[in-house]
Amino acid sequence: MVDKLFKDIGWKLYNFNELHEEGPNEIYNLFCKNKIDGAIYLVGHPNSIFIKTLNECNTKLISFSQKEIEEYIDSFRHISVSVIKKGTYPNQKQDIHTFSSQLLLATSANLDEKIVYNFVKIVSEHYPELQKKNPALKNVSLFGSEINVIPIHNGVIRFLNNSH
Repeated sequence: MVDKLFKDIGWKLYNFNELHEEGPNEIYNLFCKNKIDGAIYLVGHPNSIFIKTLNECNTKLISFSQKEIEEYIDSFRHISVSVIKKGTYPNQKQDIHTFSSQLLLATSANLDEKIVYNFVKIVSEHYPELQKKNPALKNVSLFGSEINVIPIHNGVIRFLNNSH
């Protein structure tokens, strides 16, 4: 996905002195030690690593242009336009235009339909509680309009048919 992003917005590897593939804690450390100038990190928002990095490491979020976002998402059916609303993070004074991916739960097609049905039913019944416990789920619907990205397990189909 990052290679495609670089291609779509015209970035070349030779434009950078160094590239790192690091986890979230390393991104924080690299920013705070002034070892990197920027990072791409695919994560739900708000996110504790972003809060810590923005507060302690003199960093800020930047937006992609509408053209960059549209060119990128045309290649991926599971990616859509997204906005990190101003005020999501301390001192964030403007909306950040970006893209996001759908929430996805993957399982084997061989998993018993009843198990998947019951799991989805329980998650659905408790989703408001999950949203309260995880702020990144605050503005995310459990079943979006584009639920056709990949084959859907029969247990999920059964749940959707029974819940409407």
